[in-house]
Amino acid sequence: MMVRCSCRDRLTPGDLQFVADSLSRSANDRVSLESLLGDDDVRDTLLDQHCVYDQITDAPSFLAVSPQLYFYVLTRKSLLKHGIDDRELTDYIASLLVAFTRQSGGGSGRQVLPYLSDLLIMMAEAGSRETFYLRAEIADTTLFVSGIFIERVKAVRERRGGPDLSFYEQMGKSQYYYASRDRRAHEESLSEIFEKLSHYFVEVRLALNTLSGECLHLSEEDHQAAALLSNPGDISSGNHVTG
Repeated sequence: MMVRCSCRDRLTPGDLQFVADSLSRSANDRVSLESLLGDDDVRDTLLDQHCVYDQITDAPSFLAVSPQLYFYVLTRKSLLKHGIDDRELTDYIASLLVAFTRQSGGGSGRQVLPYLSDLLIMMAEAGSRETFYLRAEIADTTLFVSGIFIERVKAVRERRGGPDLSFYEQMGKSQYYYASRDRRAHEESLSEIFEKLSHYFVEVRLALNTLSGECLHLSEEDHQAAALLSNPGDISSGNHVTG
């Protein structure tokens, strides 16, 4: 699995309507906003507006937005809280969350943790090309697990002597660093993002801890976490996300 920045480019017509509705005060405003959302710079500015975040997190009922919009807006807000103002990095991390929740498909933290050890075994036997992609996936996995399943990481450490946070941090930093130096990262337009993730891994991990704690409300029980991750809209305020 190779994650690429794709959330903002894959917003659906329903997402754009949702953003326009969140920002508009009249029907005329809504029409104007929908046309402005076609401009990338304007779109990015409008997605940053507090009322869009509030509409996503406070909606009491069905929320018809895509996982791309849902995770981008939540990730952007959380990263800004931790002093990281970088839309491309936000898009990558949001795309990572979309990819991992889809990959889980009803999986849970208990299924993701052994998956990391499988990747490490595979990398020991891989060629140079495969090693790059495995490095990226190992780094992404450590960020996802230590960011979203922070309480589970701590619980496994306490109960069964599993890896502590320093393991995930060092593993994530080093794998992003070496991946950023590979020519394939340049070919994939990921060199700069991987370098930033290596440098700011702890800050990004803390931002995801905030996102998980404030917005996802994951239970420590695996089967509950699994159900929530398979449909991210169920995680916050009883909302449902489509797409």
